[in-house]
Amino acid sequence: MVLIYVGFIVDLFLTTPKTHHHWNYLWMILFLAGLAATLLPVWTVGFILGTLGAIEHRQLYDPAFELRLRKRYQTEFGQLQDLGFNYLYSDGETFSIYRLLLLQPAILVFMALCYQEVVGIQNGNKILMGSPIFTPKDSSVFAEVCALGAKFRTAFQDGTILVSKNYGEDDESQDPTVMIHSFKRASISETWNQHQKWIQLLKKEDNRVLCQSSFEAYDEICRKVKAAMLEAS
Repeated sequence: MVLIYVGFIVDLFLTTPKTHHHWNYLWMILFLAGLAATLLPVWTVGFILGTLGAIEHRQLYDPAFELRLRKRYQTEFGQLQDLGFNYLYSDGETFSIYRLLLLQPAILVFMALCYQEVVGIQNGNKILMGSPIFTPKDSSVFAEVCALGAKFRTAFQDGTILVSKNYGEDDESQDPTVMIHSFKRASISETWNQHQKWIQLLKKEDNRVLCQSSFEAYDEICRKVKAAMLEAS
């Protein structure tokens, strides 16, 4: 999820107002933009992630935080359950709270709050951004929801990873085994239908879908996708 908002920060400062859909928040951060003006040429995804330091994925076991996620994404829970998905667990991305002293992490967290993401503080020294994770009965897909929309991830035996989402742009990847597609403004069910079509195109007798549901498997997929996006940036 952190990488999602990093992408929006880059877009926010490097695209023109007429082509950006999130300029409703611009008045809130004009003073930050002024401070950042001299840094714009180097505001890439890799650069901003570097200012965040170590980002860790953790499976959340906090009932109170999970309840906040269920309340925030109550509609999405229902939609995914109607599609045959079951709730697995909640993923928490963390980074040091002291990174908020830097401009880029402060903007990232501010934007996440503007989108009403579920954000908290862990152990008094970590910023925590959570999202619920789902899977169908055959465990062939990991589905994640956040304030921006839904994302589906599927891994294949040959190492290929397919990602479908209903927000943002098609993310570039230098890794030919990572395929990322954006179906902007599509509903969760429409995005799921598109994802299934791509699964059928990629699936072969000797290249089947990996059916897995562990947090370790989910984390490994996320790391590979993130690495591919960073190489492209």
